[in-house]
Amino acid sequence: MGLYYLILIDAYSKWPMVYVVKNMTTETTIRLCREFFSTYGLPSVFVSDNGPQFTSTEFSRFLKLNGITHKLSTPYHPATNGQAERFIQTMKSKLKSLQCDRGEVHSEICNILLSYRKMIHPATGFSPSKLVFGRQIRSRLDLMIPSNDPNSKEVQSKIRALTTGSKVAAREYVHGNKWEFGTIKERLGKLHYLVKLNDGRTWKRHIDQLRSVGAGLSESTKEEISLRREEIGGENFYDNTIAVTPDITTNTYNYDNTYTSTDMSLPVIPTTPNPETGIQLPISNETAAIDQPTGSADLPVDQRLRRSLRTIKPPQRLNL
Repeated sequence: MGLYYLILIDAYSKWPMVYVVKNMTTETTIRLCREFFSTYGLPSVFVSDNGPQFTSTEFSRFLKLNGITHKLSTPYHPATNGQAERFIQTMKSKLKSLQCDRGEVHSEICNILLSYRKMIHPATGFSPSKLVFGRQIRSRLDLMIPSNDPNSKEVQSKIRALTTGSKVAAREYVHGNKWEFGTIKERLGKLHYLVKLNDGRTWKRHIDQLRSVGAGLSESTKEEISLRREEIGGENFYDNTIAVTPDITTNTYNYDNTYTSTDMSLPVIPTTPNPETGIQLPISNETAAIDQPTGSADLPVDQRLRRSLRTIKPPQRLNL
């Protein structure tokens, strides 16, 4: 077929690796060995045959720089590198029995490697994947066996889940609102959900982007919300926004330099205009007494209206 095969096998785990190349030069061999070493680590000993790409000065320098001892097999005695030679015979017999074309060689070699790495090796009593990863790799045969892994069930029990039809707040990333309210429409896998918003749109969100509405409320609060929901009109309860505006007494300064108050229940301090500046000033320099509203003596001390007795002075401006 005009193809070359570079075969590398780990002597401890019997893990094989096959590279299909068009040439077997020293540069190609170094490049493939560097790729293999970057995945599985640097070996302490590298055993090879007496091919020109392995006996070259450049390849010997590559192994020396990485602290690898290079051992060459005895000429005309392939049993010195018996593990690699045995796997070469196995792979050749498999490819001959498959009778595949050149374009299918790579895919067929992948299937051979998957089966070989999964089978129990007679020399170790374990499969190569078990010794490399500490677990058995999956194949299509595992699809016929139900999974009874207790670790997967334990992980699933720790995942927060939402039921279909529950009210949630979904994270908004485009418009000004940080959260949009809706209902869980469908669960996609373990962590993803389809959320139908109150305006009819459908979003896909992760469990970390969703919050349950009313999950932390007490039973009395939930009953109050349900009663309020029935009064407003069922499903339209979440579509209404209830705004509460506090009743706050505001004090402002008008542009005529007169201090005013919007609270009409309090008396206004009598003032007189200053003939020089025209600014409204209190009648006396002393603090003006403020009469309490009628009936304020009967109120507790904490509930009486208070007002600052500080004398309001006019601002001092720099006249240039």
